[in-house]
Amino acid sequence: MIGLDSWLFFELKNKNEKAIDFWRFVISGKTKIFVSVLVLYELGLHMFRRGESRFYTEMKQIILNTPNIHVVDINAEITERALKLSHTYNMPAVDSLIVASYLSKKCESIITNDKHMVNLAGKKVIKIKSLK
Repeated sequence: MIGLDSWLFFELKNKNEKAIDFWRFVISGKTKIFVSVLVLYELGLHMFRRGESRFYTEMKQIILNTPNIHVVDINAEITERALKLSHTYNMPAVDSLIVASYLSKKCESIITNDKHMVNLAGKKVIKIKSLK
């Protein structure tokens, strides 16, 4: 099970070949994928600010309609876990909420390029740059 951070989607938009290859794996249905509702928010905000809302709309539809991709909503349990992560690791609120949401789903890996998302609880963090 893998959690996706918004950076993967930014790399897709930038046509990073390794990110595109990884995305093909994601939509192949071979593993369970989780996307935090906050990743959707970050992606949407970034794309709207750049005048590229169409990319956001297309990606959101793929995420919502691909059977092995599951959107993780934020709840009280995730918020409590995020608070502890934020306090312990000095992690920004949104990042800690994203990590906590993936930990709640028992993700084995998190795909990110965010320096704040460190190896936590034995989870493997795969940086997008390593996909290049």
